[in-house]
Amino acid sequence: MTVGDVPPDDLVEKARTIEQRLQLLETLREEPGAKRDIIDQLDLSRSTIDRAIADLETIGAVERGNAGYETTLAGRLAADRYRQHIEEMGAIFDAAELLAPLPCDCDLPIVALTGAETTVPTETAPYRPLEELYQAIGEADRYRAVRSRLEDSRHFRLCYEHVISDGNEADLVVSPSLRATLREDFPQQLSVALETGQFDFRVGPGPDYDLILTDNDGTTTVWILVFGESGSFHGLIRNDSPSAADWAQQEFERRREAATPVTQRDHGDDGGLTDGAGGAEQLPSTLLSQGFVQLTASYFATRDVAAPTTAWRAGLDLAEVQAEYDFQRPGPTEDRTL
Repeated sequence: MTVGDVPPDDLVEKARTIEQRLQLLETLREEPGAKRDIIDQLDLSRSTIDRAIADLETIGAVERGNAGYETTLAGRLAADRYRQHIEEMGAIFDAAELLAPLPCDCDLPIVALTGAETTVPTETAPYRPLEELYQAIGEADRYRAVRSRLEDSRHFRLCYEHVISDGNEADLVVSPSLRATLREDFPQQLSVALETGQFDFRVGPGPDYDLILTDNDGTTTVWILVFGESGSFHGLIRNDSPSAADWAQQEFERRREAATPVTQRDHGDDGGLTDGAGGAEQLPSTLLSQGFVQLTASYFATRDVAAPTTAWRAGLDLAEVQAEYDFQRPGPTEDRTL
């Protein structure tokens, strides 16, 4: 059958029989028996058991054996499939609120939802769903992700620490728009990470959701971030089942292979790491990794300058100092007027 086809009536009836007679089917699967034994075990009437066995025999799910009535292989497979179907339907509707922003043709498979935990932010705790993810990134041995958006700058900072401070590997595939954002907001961190050789950075299209994998002591946890139409964070799916991990790793590798690698040379050539006017060379990575910055025109061009009164009350940063907001405090005998 293809999408849009209506199942045949006889198939629908068989499925309905499995649903209605599931208790008896699984009872006989565990312990075949005569009708009188089944009546005592299930505490049902003789007529009910007669009808149920007849229904299951008709579709080939039950047969008479040496020990009495027993479940057939077809009956066992049908019961297992029905149980799986119920579990999957439960997972779908448990995640319905979180899935709402995603389009109908989104390629998110059911395996990503089965056995998963879903959380959505609340007005009082908008970032609580992300705290577990951020903790997992901090503890991970390996980080892989396909990202189109950045819900919080902490995410990239944790990724940077994962590579620079902890010496771990990270693989990141980003959309062209997110690459532009990272180049503008974290140019020096990107340069340092790329220089280590432990940071695989690529640019390419992603799915309708963001996919993240964290590995810790041989266990892979899958994280799926969903965003609303405005780009705001909408919710999080967490799944550490082996089947979800297998799907996520295949999906990540598929996206990674289709993306374009970004080297440090690529990043330096068009990432704005040097002063466009003077062509100043960037700082050594050893200094950049310790938080040092090079005070070039391109650096100050990306920094906002607060209003003078605000800056004087809150304290001056480098952008305000460069804008000549600082002044020498007068001595006791000097004129204090401005």
